[in-house]
Amino acid sequence: MSFPALWKHFKEMKHYFIAATLAFFGGAFLGYTNEDAIGGFVGQQIGQLQGVIGSLTGDEASPWFLFFYILMNNTFLSIVIMYLGAFFALVPLYFLVSNGLLLGYLALENNSAGEWMFFAKAILPHGIIEIPAILIAGAYGIKFGFLMAEGALSFISARRRAIVQEKIITFLKLTIPLLAVIAGMLFVAAILENTLTPWLLSL
Repeated sequence: MSFPALWKHFKEMKHYFIAATLAFFGGAFLGYTNEDAIGGFVGQQIGQLQGVIGSLTGDEASPWFLFFYILMNNTFLSIVIMYLGAFFALVPLYFLVSNGLLLGYLALENNSAGEWMFFAKAILPHGIIEIPAILIAGAYGIKFGFLMAEGALSFISARRRAIVQEKIITFLKLTIPLLAVIAGMLFVAAILENTLTPWLLSL
C-alpha cells in the first residue's frame, strides 16, 4: 500500500484521531487534577521503571532520565499497541489513558516545585513529534478494535463477513507504510531528544 493511500486514509481516520487525543489528554487532565486518587498508581509505575532502569544503569535513575526512558519506551511500544488494538481497542485505550495520567502527574509535580519551564523545555522539543506518533498508533489500534468488533457482529451473514474481511486486509496493508511513518517520527524525535533538549536544559 502506497504513502498517498495512507495519507488519504488519514482523512478517513479523523474520528479515531479525536478519540485517541481525548483518551491521552483526558488522562493527562486526570493526572494533573487528581494527585491523591492516582498518585499510588503512578507511583507504582515509576517505582517499577526505576527498578528496571537502575538495573540497566547500575545506579538510581534521575527523575528526568526516568521520564525520557518512559517516553522512548512508549513510542516503541506504540507500534505494537497498534496491532494489540485487535482486542476490541482495550489495549490502546489503556495505553493512551495511562500514559496521559503519567504525563499529567509529572506536570503537576514539576509545577508544584516551581519547575514548569524546565518541564516544558524537557518535553516540548521531542514531544511535539513523539506524542503525535503515540496518538497515531493509538488511533489505528482503536480502529483495528472496531474492525474486529464489526467482524464479530457479522458472523451470521456471509456477505457481511466478506466485507469486513476485506476491510481488515486493507487496514493491515495500510499499516505497512504507517510503520515507516511512525519509525521516521521516532527517529527525528530521538535526535531532538539527544541534541536540542539537553541544550535547552543547559540554558
